[in-house]
This record gives sequence, C-alpha cells and structure tokens, in this order.
Amino acid sequence: MMRAFVQHMENTGVPTGTRNQYRSNFNAHILDAIGEVKCADLSIRSYTALMDAMTAAGDKGPTIKAVNRTLNSMVSFGEPRGYFPTENPFGTDRQRKSVFSEAMKTAARRSETPRTQIRLDHCPSRTDVEKFAVAFERAYPGFGFQLVLLAYSTGLRIGEILALRICDILDNEDGDIEISVTRQLDRHQPWPATVPPKGGRPRTTIVWDYYRWVLEDLTAKARARTGAEHGWLFPRHPSSQKAWLRYAGGLATVAATESEWGWNFHWLRHAFASVSLAPQSAGGYELELASVQRYLGHRKPSTTQDMYLVPQKEHIKNARRRTKEAPGH
Repeated sequence: MMRAFVQHMENTGVPTGTRNQYRSNFNAHILDAIGEVKCADLSIRSYTALMDAMTAAGDKGPTIKAVNRTLNSMVSFGEPRGYFPTENPFGTDRQRKSVFSEAMKTAARRSETPRTQIRLDHCPSRTDVEKFAVAFERAYPGFGFQLVLLAYSTGLRIGEILALRICDILDNEDGDIEISVTRQLDRHQPWPATVPPKGGRPRTTIVWDYYRWVLEDLTAKARARTGAEHGWLFPRHPSSQKAWLRYAGGLATVAATESEWGWNFHWLRHAFASVSLAPQSAGGYELELASVQRYLGHRKPSTTQDMYLVPQKEHIKNARRRTKEAPGH
C-alpha cells in the first residue's frame, strides 16, 4: 500500500519534499512497528503499538505528530482503494485520539528535563552552511543560497524569514540594520496568511555585518519586483503557489539530503546563537548574552545561557589575565 501511495503522490504532483518526508516517516517508524501487518489485520492495537514504539524510542512531539499525519494520509489513500476491508482500520477517531494524546503527554514530560547544551562544535561550520546553501540554491534558484545565509546570520526561523518584507528592514542614521520580527507564515493557510512569531511576542534581531550584503541584495530585488509579491524578500517558488512554508520545508529536506548535510534547517538558528556567543578566540563574535537573548526572542537570559553558553576553555587563565588591572568602574 505504501509503495502505491508514494507512486500516487508522484503521479499527482505532490512536492518531492513531502513525498520524501512521508517515505522517511514510514521507513523510520511505521515499517519497524507495524510494517509486516496485513492491511486486513490492522486495528487500534496496531496504532497503539506504533505510538508505544515511538515513545519507547524517546521520539519528540513534532516527530510523533509527523508520523501520525503520515499514517492519516496513508489511510485516506487506502480506504477508497480497497486496501482496508473495514472502516477505521486503526480504530475510531476517539480511540486514536486517546492513544495519540498519551504519547504526546509522554513526549512533553521528557522535554521538561534539562536539555543538553548546544556547543559550537555541535553546529555546522561556515563551510558546512555554504555547502547546504549551494544545494538549496539548486532547489530554489535565485534565492536558496541567500535564504540559508540569512538564516545563519540572523537566527530567524524559516517561517519568519519567508514572512519578511522590506518594511521589516530597519536602517538607522548610523547605518546600523535591524530586522523587525512581527510575524511568520501560517503553515495551515494559503500564502500570504501570517501569524505572530513563536512565543507571540515581536522582537528585533541583527544580521552579522559580514552577511549584510545578503540583506541589501534581497531588499533591492524585493523593491524591484512587481505584482503580488512586490516587497516580499523571498517570492514563492513557481511550483508552490499556496502552501509555501510547507513547500519550502520540503525544499530544505531535499537540499539537506543532496548535500549530505547532517543537520536540519533549525540548526542554522543554533549556529547563529553559538557563534554569536562564542569567544573570538574560538571563532565566535563574543556578543553580549542579553543581546543574543533578545535576538532569539527568548523570554529570559537564562534560557539562552542554559542552552548555548558553555564556559570557555582555560577560563581560569583567561580570568587571571583579564583581572590583572584595577577595575575601571
């Protein structure tokens, strides 16, 4: 059934990224748990076995949601084509909702435990980022390369980047540039619908000056563009006129696969935070914690510190060197 489903998606023009995501969810999760069960033998026990296997493996909420969405799409394909002899092959909506809710609660409880700090050496390097950017450019010609570099140099999420317009680029008299983050694309509504950014609060961020040219070039192109997408920094891909955010996520998956990139798109945000905070001696910019917290939109500096800030190596020697003189205040 899954092979037929994948072929059907290809025949009907479903984006490559979506097909790859469904295939990945099936191979990585559904196949091991219930892949050998005949369609005629499926029941709520099969669905429960899948959710139990994912919670036992420590999968997070977004992964559980994605696999559940894949399973629902498979059922929507299989039911009218006679793969299931009875209705509700995985149980009733009420039964599935109860099992799914318990799996999500388990994932949420796990997420409350202290998370591992993200160190600079966990993140993609500039060379890694540029390799990913080249692959993204092939998937999104004219804009993919700059999209990746902008995410890397601002800490913006992909939905926030795709919602940027020229009015969000703030250039003061001193030539400093800030980016106003007041919205992100709505994943569930047609373009250009937007919703508030994650956390519901607007913020401003910067672009590293080394990549300032990216923002300036995108702004110039947005001003020159005509039609409905005038002023938008990133116009829609020609193959995606409605669900642009989802389609862009699929392009990111394709680019990561083709370039053998070992991270997902969100790691560009982690890299921005880590490089911004890391000492200059380690290749970072050594920016203030409170500033980086504001750029990321975290409510408290402790959130940023607990996630990213790692004590410097040889911190005792550094402290001794820096405290030889009397305080200047």
